Amino acid sequence: MTDNAKPKILVVDDNPINLKILINLLGNRYETFLAENGAAGFAIAVREQPDLIILDIHMPEMNGFEFFSLLKTNEMTRSLPVIFLTADTENAAKIKGLELGAVDYITKPFNRQEILARIRNQIELILATKSLLAANLELHKQKTLLKNDLQAAAEIQKVLLPNRLPDIPTLNFSWFFEPCQRVGGDIFNVIKLDENHVGIYIIDVCGHGVPAAMITSLVFQYLSPSGGNVRDKKSGSSDRLISPAKLIKGIDREFPFERFNRYFTMIYMILNFNTGHFTYCCAGPPPIFKLNAANDVELYGKGGAFIGMCDMGPRLEQGQGQLLSGERLFFYTDGIVEHENRVDQPFGQKRLIEVIQSTQAAPLEQAVKGVIQKVRTFADNKTPIDDFSLLGVELLL
Repeated sequence: MTDNAKPKILVVDDNPINLKILINLLGNRYETFLAENGAAGFAIAVREQPDLIILDIHMPEMNGFEFFSLLKTNEMTRSLPVIFLTADTENAAKIKGLELGAVDYITKPFNRQEILARIRNQIELILATKSLLAANLELHKQKTLLKNDLQAAAEIQKVLLPNRLPDIPTLNFSWFFEPCQRVGGDIFNVIKLDENHVGIYIIDVCGHGVPAAMITSLVFQYLSPSGGNVRDKKSGSSDRLISPAKLIKGIDREFPFERFNRYFTMIYMILNFNTGHFTYCCAGPPPIFKLNAANDVELYGKGGAFIGMCDMGPRLEQGQGQLLSGERLFFYTDGIVEHENRVDQPFGQKRLIEVIQSTQAAPLEQAVKGVIQKVRTFADNKTPIDDFSLLGVELLL
């Protein structure tokens, strides 16, 4: 039924007088259909799909109860609401009709006000139910569209994550990523800059879901070697690399908080994979861990201002360090250290350091998997509220 259409009512009664009374009572408020027997009434019910059926119990050949049962056997009519017509004294018939599933009953002889009130109440209820069903259907459609969009966004984000890191004989990589929602706000990568250097970055955008994922995709594009932002175009030499501090300042200008209403943390490192020397700059993230040959964990990076808000925070500092053969670097986002157990205790940086130290003898891939397993065991598999990102880098000179 459209918004402007009259509600449809089917009256099934073998008594022509009753039919005449009812059609006069209903007047032009409703689109009314009449049937003098069950067979004719059923055909109309299938064809017209009325909003309400008024059904007499006592009819020859097919009585009201039999007609009602026939409605229930047909997919097109089983949900049509029915009001039974009964005599004042037919209490057993009233009860049976309601037990079968009738929505109401009207007693004979007819009372005009009672009939109109009962019909009006049922029609209003029916229309409200149809409106709710339509709203639920639309909500389901929108939910399906959103689910499909999220799936598409997740597939795009998978493409942004390092499917295969640079094949460099002196470096070994292993990583883990898991968004807390279908798509997340973390991203990391290793890009080969020249014959001696790789660029390593890890980013954690404030928030989760599609808005955060959109920022990560833009940053990924900005940091693509083909984008021209990791080399100094003004130097006159295509081989001169942008320093970590200068690159992060450039990203801060490109992604101001006022424009995107989002800030994010970032580490960018340039690592010489022939010497192990590295320079880095941190904008707000957890520090870099270096697991040295003595199985001690050294921390690099003091935080700094967030990307998008660098003008309002501490000055960005560039640092440097040395990685020896067999030593490892670990980059991670705060979703790991902030992941809580069942009593709301966070995993914490101290525990993460201890776990990393316990993995020194294991191959890098097993070490990364072992760290994540320890975090999950600690939290008793509690659902994370933030993305998990962990990248391990090992020098093999």
